[in-house]
Amino acid sequence: MQWYYSQEGQQKGPVAAEQLEELARSGAVAAQTLVWREGFATWVPYSTVAQGSQPSQSTALAVGAVASGDSVLCVECGRGFPKSETVQIEGSCVCADCKPIFLQKLREGIAAGAAVGIWRTGKQLVTSVDATLPPRCIKCNAPAEGKSIKRKLYWHPPLVYLALLLNVVIYIIAALIARKRGVAVISICQIHRSARRNVILISWLLVLGGFAAGITGIVQQSGWIGGIGGVAFLGGLIYGLVCGRLIVPRKIDKEHMWLGGCGAEFLAGFPEWNGPI
Repeated sequence: MQWYYSQEGQQKGPVAAEQLEELARSGAVAAQTLVWREGFATWVPYSTVAQGSQPSQSTALAVGAVASGDSVLCVECGRGFPKSETVQIEGSCVCADCKPIFLQKLREGIAAGAAVGIWRTGKQLVTSVDATLPPRCIKCNAPAEGKSIKRKLYWHPPLVYLALLLNVVIYIIAALIARKRGVAVISICQIHRSARRNVILISWLLVLGGFAAGITGIVQQSGWIGGIGGVAFLGGLIYGLVCGRLIVPRKIDKEHMWLGGCGAEFLAGFPEWNGPI
């Protein structure tokens, strides 16, 4: 189990549970120090998890409340910041990135923490066709790291696949005509960013290795080497396309997108979708 902790406004870690306990004994981590691990909805004081228990709603740190020293949590995204890097708006602490959306919510009477124009339905996220998601990891809801990722998404009705029964070229033409487009700007934490890099690396190794084996099989006129190369090449492509995707469009119409691939903790932060499915 890997833990992260806040120190002088900076995220530190990951460290093992034993290392975190040692930091606490040395005084580097205090009772009020913010800590987080995968599965937590937000950062919480170390005192609430010192015995290794999952923090409850009553013990979890209220978003926007003073954390340790001069650190606070943004009421909108849940990330920790020094007070000097946030602004106080109607008693809530808001970071610079979240200030525009927070002010928009005030004007529209929407509660802080619930993104504008984003809902959930079952295991899917419903957004506009040009959406910027909150700066939290879409997989585990942890504070995001690094630059946001912009994804162009395409979807067509499942019936279009029937065109494959006629001809691949006919399917491609039908898919291009029927497809809908959308754009989503998403964020992920360091853990899932590293996992995605590993998937991409493995995928490329399989593709390149398969290609090299295929060429070797042709040169040496060896069917089994060429066969292994072909399997590795196709396997690498499929593995990268399937496991490397962060979000998957389940449906796109003129106004909304239904997206799969988001974690339960991330989805829980949005209101239920009451529109058409």
